[in-house]
Amino acid sequence: MSQQPQLGPAYDSSDDGLNSTIAAPLPNRGSRWWLVLLKPKVGIPLAILIVLAAIPLAIRGWRISSLPQIDEPFDVEAFCSVTIPDEENAAIEYRQ
Repeated sequence: MSQQPQLGPAYDSSDDGLNSTIAAPLPNRGSRWWLVLLKPKVGIPLAILIVLAAIPLAIRGWRISSLPQIDEPFDVEAFCSVTIPDEENAAIEYRQ
């Protein structure tokens, strides 16, 4: 039985020529990707974009809330009927 040589923390790899630790785990970059959003270079434009997207929704909500309430028995026929005098009615001229 032969023993394998133990590599130290500053092992010089012949492949890349860099000092690196063999047993060091790779950093898990996927778990904290949202921290990039906290940087000012990303966070400020993102906040401006969110505010610009929310402004039309806020204006629409304000305009809808300012509409008067209409009572339940609403007479549609009273608002749909339009009386046009004969001197302003073009359909009479077309018939002639």
